Amino acid sequence: MLIEEYNPWDTLIRIHRLKLKASILPLLIIIACFILDAVISFRPARYVSLAGLILYFLVVIRFRIRKTVPPEAAGKILAPVSGRVTEIGNLHVIISKSIFRAADIRIASADPRVQIEFCSGKPIIFEHENGKAGNLIGIAPGRITCLCQFPADYNVKVTHGSVLTAGESILAENES
Repeated sequence: MLIEEYNPWDTLIRIHRLKLKASILPLLIIIACFILDAVISFRPARYVSLAGLILYFLVVIRFRIRKTVPPEAAGKILAPVSGRVTEIGNLHVIISKSIFRAADIRIASADPRVQIEFCSGKPIIFEHENGKAGNLIGIAPGRITCLCQFPADYNVKVTHGSVLTAGESILAENES
């Protein structure tokens, strides 16, 4: 398995473009403060540039993705987002992702009966269907809650509070 199979270049480029757009303001603040400090020795510009640097790091953290190769996923449901399991039911798992977790959204399963729904937050989905479980299909740059529903012939393999990685952690396995 190649890493490029699960992390398509066109999707990675789209994510990178979004990150660049979001980082323009913090970079402009840093550059403007540097010029103000160099030209007219405006001392408060140093503190404002520090705020711009912190803002830039927050942008980088929000758009961080992991380039992974998922485990063999036949008969398994993988975590669609990185986060912590907050609720487990007989036929569903709810995952909460914080801003500090990786932002990638991946296909949970090739089984069409598996349903993924984003209850809160604003995911950015580039592709809805592209085949294999574990494929990168979008990003969730902020806080998000994800509901993963699956058929009765799957057994849950996670516990409440488990920390999951998108496209790597196994949520459920087929009984048969």
